[in-house]
Amino acid sequence: MATIQVITGESGRLIVQFPYSSERVAAIKSVPGRQWHPKEKHWTVPHTQDAVERMQTSFTADRLVIAASIQAASPQLPVKQVSKLVTALDEELTLRGYSDSTRDNYRLQV
Repeated sequence: MATIQVITGESGRLIVQFPYSSERVAAIKSVPGRQWHPKEKHWTVPHTQDAVERMQTSFTADRLVIAASIQAASPQLPVKQVSKLVTALDEELTLRGYSDSTRDNYRLQV
């Protein structure tokens, strides 16, 4: 499981960074308007709710980390997606050896 980081870029774009794999490249290519920047070695996608949702459904085998500023500006996710994300978070925290109390607090924050 790799970490895919999504941060705010310039001019209405989001910067997406991840370790190379053909599966991840195929996943990012499913997002309309994506663009590879060879000099910076990262992808950008439009800063839209559709692009964020596409990434959430495309990168299922990896951990998608979206900057808090992007999430705050985005509308609420459907309950099913939130439930799936909370479950994945709990599994990751368990694997990392976090205590029950810490895991409870993290879930409450989500």
